[in-house]
Amino acid sequence: IPGMPGPGALAVHHRETRLNGKSVAVATDFAWLTSMGVFFGKLTFDAQESSDSVVENASLLPYPAQASAGVDGAGVEQPSSLALTEFHILLQYSDRVCALNMLSSKLAFEQSLSPGLTGEQLQGLVVDESKRTCWLFSPANIYELVVTDEDRDVWEIYLQRRQFDSALQRCYNDAQRDVVLRAQAEHYFSAGDYARSAECFAQTSVSFEEAVLRFIALKDSYVLKCYIVSKLHTLRRQDRTQIALLVTWLLEIYLSMLGAVDAKIASLTTTVSSSSSGEVNNTAVDSPPRKQPAVGVLATTNGRIMSPPMATTSEQEKAGLQKELYSLVEEYKSY
Repeated sequence: IPGMPGPGALAVHHRETRLNGKSVAVATDFAWLTSMGVFFGKLTFDAQESSDSVVENASLLPYPAQASAGVDGAGVEQPSSLALTEFHILLQYSDRVCALNMLSSKLAFEQSLSPGLTGEQLQGLVVDESKRTCWLFSPANIYELVVTDEDRDVWEIYLQRRQFDSALQRCYNDAQRDVVLRAQAEHYFSAGDYARSAECFAQTSVSFEEAVLRFIALKDSYVLKCYIVSKLHTLRRQDRTQIALLVTWLLEIYLSMLGAVDAKIASLTTTVSSSSSGEVNNTAVDSPPRKQPAVGVLATTNGRIMSPPMATTSEQEKAGLQKELYSLVEEYKSY
């Protein structure tokens, strides 16, 4: 542990999890006071060998500048105790308490106390794990430290890290979700992952016209189809006009894509006349056995030749499009 020796206080945070059908508290985070700062990280006990460490993503967080200066300015006052919540490290000094965000490593809260008795100093900070409450105490008083909405800004931290799924889980309202989904859509679009970008854009407040123009410019029917299908799923059943228009457009796209696949299949096939191939007329009674085609070539009954891997892929693509088209028609035939 860097910075030792120091105060040496250790705090562990537990989270409820299901184990063998029962709810148990499992230690997931720790923090340790050192002379240089707070050493904290994750705890993991899954499939550990005897020589493996149970500590992951550990780092040393310096004490916040706002709370580190001594009264006389000659030295640095170290906290006396600490506690952990889901996202914060609570530091107890003699006359104040601070909260450090474990995700952003920034000071999130600082509160100076006004003890009722002159010269009274805080002596400890403890956590009631069963009720998730924090308590400060001095020789004469006990103070409850109430933690509310500590995850209200967590979504922004995850968003800055581009951890979009975690950010979406921590959003409080639709406006925050829209910000995250827009950023996720732009991220995928910049990375060239247009299909996933289309799915995200369909869930945002970005206007239909703006999004469609961006995907039309790509000249990729598959990406445009992904966007319209995703947008279709966001509409309510009473939006019959919009649904009918989108379904009609999708039918045109599917037919266009099927036509393109048929053209691709046709370009992969070559008609071979029976005379040039050396085949014997099939009507002969005692025809000799037909020679097997060379490796890598598929001979069809009508004398056409096609490359097997490319033909199989194209046929599968066509079958997939037909299945999607039939499902679309079946689902929205009442519109």
